[in-house]
Amino acid sequence: MKTILRFLLSASMGCMACAKAEEAPVLTLAILNPLAEESVPAGVIPLSNIKRIDVEFTLDRKIEEEDVSESGVLPVNPAQGQNPNEYITIKVTDVASGAPVPVKVNYYGSGGKDGKKIVNYSMEILQPSEVRLAKIQAWVAEVRAQQAAIPGEESEQLLNKFDEKSAELVAAMDKLYYENRLGKFKVIAEYHSKAPAAWVGTTSSQELVVEVKDKGSFVETLKKPTPEKP
Repeated sequence: MKTILRFLLSASMGCMACAKAEEAPVLTLAILNPLAEESVPAGVIPLSNIKRIDVEFTLDRKIEEEDVSESGVLPVNPAQGQNPNEYITIKVTDVASGAPVPVKVNYYGSGGKDGKKIVNYSMEILQPSEVRLAKIQAWVAEVRAQQAAIPGEESEQLLNKFDEKSAELVAAMDKLYYENRLGKFKVIAEYHSKAPAAWVGTTSSQELVVEVKDKGSFVETLKKPTPEKP
């Protein structure tokens, strides 16, 4: 009888451990650079349209290095064709229309604390492609007009080179350009895991509501003089 009791107790403890291991990890989403002193409704996070959005993901379980990308970084919105065992997706939805909005993310740091994995990315809530291209082309046209207004043979030669390289200038500016879409958006993250040694499934963070405010344009930031170093 004692042997049977020991077996049952051991089995029950094993089942409890399995249940605990299968609990979904908690994913928390935070935005680190909200606008200060902005008037917005309670629960809404104000953001600037001309600053990349600093996003922090906290996962309450340690990520094994072999479970993520080759660089040891937990991927966010991995590119099509990539198939990591563990990754995060971040989804943005327009509050007014309910339509999904594309985003661009860039990794800039990670760490851990109290057994939790912390990953930091910057995010851009992308403008419609036609709006983005029109702003870049307008900037290129403005730069050309400024050069054309300068008399002289040297200026004319530079203008000819400018015309030859205009497509390359647009492409280069497209890489530098960032400007968040204006409006109010819902932001949520999802953690996906299919690592056999880890919890398997998908779990979501809390939902955040953000409002992107008009603080100028990216092109205008290029025109501001760089402050002198003391």
